[in-house]
Amino acid sequence: DRFLRFQLIGARLAPGNAAGHLDAMGMLTLGRRFLNNKHDIVDDRIDVVTRGLLGITANCARCHDHKFDPVSMADYYSLASAYMESDEPGGDPSPMRLIDRVDQGPTHILLRGNPGNQGPEVPRRFIAFLQPDSPVDMKTASGRLEMADAIVSPRNPLTARVWVNRVWAHHFGRGLVETPSDFGVRAAAPSHPELLDWLASEFMAHGWSAKRLHKQILLSTAYRQQSLQHDQGNAIDPENKLLWRMNLRRLDAETLRDSIMAAAGKLNPQAGGPPVQLEMRPDGLQVVSAKEPEAAHWRRSIYLTHRRNYPMSFLGVFDYPIIDTNCTRRVPSATPLQSLTMLNDDFIAKAAEALARWGGNCTDWDVRVLKAIDR
Repeated sequence: DRFLRFQLIGARLAPGNAAGHLDAMGMLTLGRRFLNNKHDIVDDRIDVVTRGLLGITANCARCHDHKFDPVSMADYYSLASAYMESDEPGGDPSPMRLIDRVDQGPTHILLRGNPGNQGPEVPRRFIAFLQPDSPVDMKTASGRLEMADAIVSPRNPLTARVWVNRVWAHHFGRGLVETPSDFGVRAAAPSHPELLDWLASEFMAHGWSAKRLHKQILLSTAYRQQSLQHDQGNAIDPENKLLWRMNLRRLDAETLRDSIMAAAGKLNPQAGGPPVQLEMRPDGLQVVSAKEPEAAHWRRSIYLTHRRNYPMSFLGVFDYPIIDTNCTRRVPSATPLQSLTMLNDDFIAKAAEALARWGGNCTDWDVRVLKAIDR
């Protein structure tokens, strides 16, 4: 909850940025620019916050009240005004923060989403249906302060559930709610609603600790199951929605790359520090820059420089997501290009050579491998 409040209203929590927390507050400001169309930028930020944190498709209400979920145009434009009344400071040492404007104007609905067709004025409030008995007025400057507090409030039924569901999906390959960014009426009901509610309440009761939540899941009987199948389970629940076994899962792109480096004895365990720079080769592949020291070539994938339009070529082949849009979950694939990459990529060749030389004890098998690599 503290992390989310910093992401949403960090400049107000730490105006001087003494601890440096605001240097990493990019959830709202690192999205697409839409040719600097302010209304589209704001719409993207609303999508990131509402789908990412609340499981609500609120940007559907930009042009009309949501057709299925209880989100109105008044809700949408209340959120929009919170971002329209915020600026990105150009020369600020932490340029990813948003600063509230001093003068706040009234909030109007834009009829059919048209900026040139201003509709009625509406009060600036947080999404009404989440707290119907005591609506949250967003009246401090842009209103993002009240918005952030409402999102992480224990009275809000969604944020903790959405986060718990995302963590569960990370460990099991599928969430208790299969659509992690849509908890609306058109989404499938949770497979285990009582479990979802219990995990969410436990999560909030213990200080919103992600570490404790991970430990709680990893020590469970459900997580520690084998993946073996049996006829009775397949007959009753062939899709394993009731979790009578562990799902088989593909490694994601970053874990695959890190596993290859670890197997080759080359994984650099350094934590933190500046990102590893990438460069585009003449053949169109993006690789670790030749200007980087050798040790940087073997750093974990989390430390690579990730460019929105040009992911590192190896990661892109293995289903690394497009990062200039709000990615709800990765879609695994099996393609011929993946096999060809594992056979021909320079990174794989260097890792294979390192594996063959590892330990300084070349056997006949190692020599044959090295000769094959040289050819």
